[in-house]
Amino acid sequence: MMKACCVLLLLTVFATPSPLSEAAKGMSPNTWRNFTSNLSNGMIMGGPKMASSLSYADNIVWGSVSKRLYFIGSAHGSISKFLVYDDSTNNWYNEVTPREPADDNNRVGHNYDCGTIVPERNEFWRMTYVGPDFIFKYKCADKKWDTVRTTGVFNNYACVMQYFPAAKYMVNLDRFVGQISFMHIDSLRWSAPKYIYPSSYHAFAEYNPKHRCMLLGGGSDNRIWKLDTNLVLTQLKNAPFPELSVIASEIICDSASGKYLVLTQGAFHSYDIITDTWEQIPFQSEPVKNIVTKLDVSNAIIGGSIPEYGIAVFITTGAYPMLIYKYGTANESEKNSGIKNSPSISASPNPCNPASTIECIIPSGQTGKLLITDINGKTVNTVKNITGRRKINFTASASKIYLCRLETSAGSSHTLKLFTMK
Repeated sequence: MMKACCVLLLLTVFATPSPLSEAAKGMSPNTWRNFTSNLSNGMIMGGPKMASSLSYADNIVWGSVSKRLYFIGSAHGSISKFLVYDDSTNNWYNEVTPREPADDNNRVGHNYDCGTIVPERNEFWRMTYVGPDFIFKYKCADKKWDTVRTTGVFNNYACVMQYFPAAKYMVNLDRFVGQISFMHIDSLRWSAPKYIYPSSYHAFAEYNPKHRCMLLGGGSDNRIWKLDTNLVLTQLKNAPFPELSVIASEIICDSASGKYLVLTQGAFHSYDIITDTWEQIPFQSEPVKNIVTKLDVSNAIIGGSIPEYGIAVFITTGAYPMLIYKYGTANESEKNSGIKNSPSISASPNPCNPASTIECIIPSGQTGKLLITDINGKTVNTVKNITGRRKINFTASASKIYLCRLETSAGSSHTLKLFTMK
């Protein structure tokens, strides 16, 4: 009988470095820098009064599959703007905004906190500015809008709609009656209000991929809550400043550390939702502090997180249209845990005779799925929701070839070809 021998072939899809990823790679932790693209004040401003579309807006969102940033919103008495940043070209584009069926009026309006990414569908969802119950869905691959009608809740202005990936639910905060409702992305029907909380304008919701929870803010005050995967709401300590809302602050989650970064007028904080503690982050230089803290948070700056690059991106109507902040913990936490910046898959021992351990490594802020098939395409095993470093024990059959395919929520795929011979 021939000794078992195994040939290992690793086929990996590498992402082409972009100007933004290269800029992030060259930054030190806890630092800011200006980033050059084609973004200008003219692209952000609109309407007869040339008002900022960033008014009454919470964030810009990153599509991990499309590798694009998305924002849609408008000021009072201004036309809506749909801004899209393409990471591969380093260009911003003013794309076509959606309209409600049989309605000549553009109802997108203020952004508030109503734009969110559904990564598993590669879609950008946006609630209408003011009823009826429509949701605009932007298919990122086709670059086309679709409009769907929901039931069960009246989508009015100054509210929130954000996706909770760990629970597969959209979360809606209605500012008029202070209710929180939920909608599974497959049903398009909002639940009856599950919670009643003290209502106020300009509330926000920010998902935390590391801790699989969501931070909710009451709006025009400093009250905050934690929502877990069982949709249980817990009130936390008040924030240490008067107001935490879409017009008074920018709230972004660092998915590597699990801490929230909060930019307010004149200050920069981190918040740990597990320990319920706040800490002020110093600016690395006085010029940067002057640039960032003098911006009008309510009208002139919004931000979003790009976990793959370990940065937060801000767009502004100031002299620096695009700013980058490098997280202080992303690289260090990955280094200490042995987790790489890119996914990987390996098998040991190899040859397989017949047992082997398949090791998958997923970067912080991403999840992975391992699909093992035989050479004919028949599925042998599937492992979902892989995070960090994961080892999977596998026993091969004699005289078979297996394909071990690792797919990530960021859209990359990595295939290990595993032979077993006798």
